[in-house]
Amino acid sequence: MIYPGYRTPSVTGLTFKEKIDLAVRLKLKSVELGPEDIPDIADAGKMAETAKAAGIMMRSMGLGAAQMCKPALREASLALLEDLIKKAKLLGIDILFSRTTNPEPGIRQADTWNYCAELYRLFCGICEDNGIKFALEVDHGNFVQNLERAEYLFEKVNHKNFFLNYDPANFYLEGSDPLKVIDHMKDYIVCGHIKDGVYRTDKIGETRVGEGELDYRAIFKKLNDENISIAMHLEHCKSAQEVIDGAEYIQKVLDNPDLNRNF
Repeated sequence: MIYPGYRTPSVTGLTFKEKIDLAVRLKLKSVELGPEDIPDIADAGKMAETAKAAGIMMRSMGLGAAQMCKPALREASLALLEDLIKKAKLLGIDILFSRTTNPEPGIRQADTWNYCAELYRLFCGICEDNGIKFALEVDHGNFVQNLERAEYLFEKVNHKNFFLNYDPANFYLEGSDPLKVIDHMKDYIVCGHIKDGVYRTDKIGETRVGEGELDYRAIFKKLNDENISIAMHLEHCKSAQEVIDGAEYIQKVLDNPDLNRNF
């Protein structure tokens, strides 16, 4: 089952309560926070109560500024993880994830692979000790940006608490087939993002959902056929109206009878 929702950090001009109310109005099931949504740990408990009272799930959160390929920023990234684990526990969030970002110039690829895998393994262990799953987000333009490199990182990390935040557009923009990603990574997918994109000779990049080349009917059907039950969040919406437009598009896809499932 797909639980549609939206990421809140990029939506400006609304309070947290208003963001939750928007999700309720659009009949979304989930929101995904970013670290910038939680200015102080004292706010986390109240935010959890607000979402729970409205029947909105909060299961996942990205680390944002974590740098998984830069040894010079190791301590800062560990401190960020520890801070977000404390907040996640108060919020009821049980999945944290991070992109790899990129190494500093002049570093050998083999050295980056070794360091990145070691740091992900460490993060997986710390999260496991706190009852939280830790996941990779494959992001276009990052050190790990496609299916081949994601599989290689999973092999090198080799940790039972390592999972995947499934973002079809990120894979697509780096040449990976989103359906093939599900085939290869289905045992690791625990959450996901929804956005769109185009890959053409004159333009490569993200678009608003429904305006690009991704086939979300096929993607949702594939997830459904594989019995993958996750929240998937509209991402990079900059206003309430963009959330509304995206939610309407996604609901039409989910209502398609070809999916053979009452979402």
